Amino acid sequence: VMDGSETAAEVMDGSETAAKVMDGSETAAEVMDGSETAVEVMDGSETAAKVMDGSETAAKVMDGSETAAEVMDGSETAAKVMDGSETAAEVMDGSETAAEVMDGSETAAKVMDSSETAAEVMDGSETAGP
Repeated sequence: VMDGSETAAEVMDGSETAAKVMDGSETAAEVMDGSETAVEVMDGSETAAKVMDGSETAAKVMDGSETAAEVMDGSETAAKVMDGSETAAEVMDGSETAAEVMDGSETAAKVMDSSETAAEVMDGSETAGP
């Protein structure tokens, strides 16, 4: 679902096997290679490039207020949760096998347990239908 207000390139190769949801307010390139097998959710307020290599098998959740590049190598097998206040690059090596949860200062209530394999619905601020 894209609402048509994108201001940067949106690229999906059509082989997605799970829902991709972006709210259309992205201000930097969003690139996914289409081989994702779990829900990828971004709230559209990102101000830096988000790159995922498409081999993710669990939910990736970012609240969209990041001010620097967020990079994950795609081999994660459990949910990654970031509270959005990062001001520098966040790097994870993909060997995590359990949920990484921060201190509760999250500014977006988006938590998934990594077992999702179908469409996930965002928090109601969508500007376009599912």
